[in-house]
Amino acid sequence: QVDVETSVVQAISPGGAFPLISSGGIDVLNVNHHGSESSTNMNWMNYSRPAVALIGTGAGQTSGWDLPRIDVVEHVLLAQATACITAPPALVLQTEEGSPTGSLTSFAGYSVGNVKVTTDGQLTFTVSADGHVSQGPNEVAAAGLPRTFALDDAPPDAQPPTTSITSPAGGAIVSGTITVTADAADNVGVARVELRLDGALLATDATAPYAWSWNTTGAASGAHSLTTVAYDAAGNQGSSFAVMVTVDNVDLTPPTTSITSPPGGATVAGTITVTADAADNVGVARVELWLDGALLATDTIAPYAWTWDTTGAANGAHSLATVAYDAAGNQGTSPAVTVTVNNDVTPPTAPANLQASPAKRRINLSWTAATDNVGVTGYRIWRSSTAGGPFTQIATSATTAYTNTGLPPRSTWYYFVTAADAAGNVSASSNTASATTR
Repeated sequence: QVDVETSVVQAISPGGAFPLISSGGIDVLNVNHHGSESSTNMNWMNYSRPAVALIGTGAGQTSGWDLPRIDVVEHVLLAQATACITAPPALVLQTEEGSPTGSLTSFAGYSVGNVKVTTDGQLTFTVSADGHVSQGPNEVAAAGLPRTFALDDAPPDAQPPTTSITSPAGGAIVSGTITVTADAADNVGVARVELRLDGALLATDATAPYAWSWNTTGAASGAHSLTTVAYDAAGNQGSSFAVMVTVDNVDLTPPTTSITSPPGGATVAGTITVTADAADNVGVARVELWLDGALLATDTIAPYAWTWDTTGAANGAHSLATVAYDAAGNQGTSPAVTVTVNNDVTPPTAPANLQASPAKRRINLSWTAATDNVGVTGYRIWRSSTAGGPFTQIATSATTAYTNTGLPPRSTWYYFVTAADAAGNVSASSNTASATTR
């Protein structure tokens, strides 16, 4: 085929005879001819450097066309031909899958239906789709749509963020450990928000909603100033108005606490969750879990809960208790709860008849259920890219089926499954099964 694309893209690029595009390239590239080799060659890709590539295709093609082609999607648009493609890979979206397919057909693009591109005209553009796909699967969610991208050669951002403290209120009297919250906004996006106490950095949060835990016992009793400083990715910053609070940490009242689960007299096995309530006139700093008079674990955040592996205790009666502390060092102890440990050490039988069936970017697994003297609680799925391993656990399932999604097209995977019971006993492996994705 005659290469007409190179001369065209060179002419419309900066320094060309008819410059139409900026040095940043083309943000959204329309791939002509349904993704055939005559639509996008390596030079067009390297000069335009698109963030998004759109392909209009579907059913009703002439047999043997095999559109869109692997040579276009994988090799050029997804930049897998590294020997000649210097541009980064683009997000490839197609209206649906081509049909009929053949050995040259690509399945690497996302089928999303009708595509919509909007822009604020200054900094960003957003790509969305309606998911109206009649040929192939609807992959709007898999493509992560809607997605927002930065426009090439956008003007620099000089607008600072805004921020304000939403709690505590100005004039509040605080003690113990409290939560400080703040709002922040920016014309592009907030990168992080800092909390400052009396002008000194106290903590940083990079994710909204912005909140920090402040142990006021570290500050002297009296008046203190809280402010927040918000930053954006361009380095602009904006500060909140100061919020004045009064710290008062004179507290002689101990916390109260009680175990809420398991109940007294319960028989337990394997790994269980122990939960407790705790309350204080100012605030609970931490709650400790004690087993037979020895410290077992600590939790500092309500609801208070701990994981107890009962296999570390001998079968028989044991005593559980909690001890709660406040920031002033006062402590309170719960009534003891007596439980009986009775652990199961018999593993389940191995799952049988594991079968693997391929689909597009996924492999479906099914097997025959395992049995156990008490009961099977779930299955662990193991995978390897080679028949000889090594195998890595990738998931668990409560049923006798599992679908491994997000796999590359035309890739082969090997699997086996093990069963587990509530005591943590694990069976021998099932047979190994394999499949190749489409």
